[in-house]
Amino acid sequence: MDKGEIDDNERKKFPNQTVGKHDVRMRQPGSEEGQRGVDDQSVVVEVTNETPGYANFFVRDPIDDSGKVPVGVFSLRAGLGRFGAVYLDGKLVGMLPKNGEITIPFVTAGNHQYTVVGPDQTITDGRTNVIPNIATSVRLLPPEVKATIY
Repeated sequence: MDKGEIDDNERKKFPNQTVGKHDVRMRQPGSEEGQRGVDDQSVVVEVTNETPGYANFFVRDPIDDSGKVPVGVFSLRAGLGRFGAVYLDGKLVGMLPKNGEITIPFVTAGNHQYTVVGPDQTITDGRTNVIPNIATSVRLLPPEVKATIY
């Protein structure tokens, strides 16, 4: 079992995890081992041969098709050979095909972090603002340029 501490806005890596589903728990300071505190959270993370697993705590789901909250559409277009697993606020939402596009409907309105993890574990990430009933599109460019939002 891997254990560690994490600070605000820190990303913690647990390399060399076996393929499959893992239960990841976040205990708040002061909660005791073996007992669940009121603010503790647990999420299931799936690690595959192609993508690492990510766990995000205290974050609402970026996808909501309930019709109860404002949503928009977010698209990522690959450029110059970019492709890989696409995460939105840490949630795996699909695969970006090489030189292709992925369209993600029902994205909750507001600011979101997107991450594309390539097969060689290269990471391209950025932030976008999804506006209700509007399609937001980002084209991934070379690392030194990052992305163009239009």
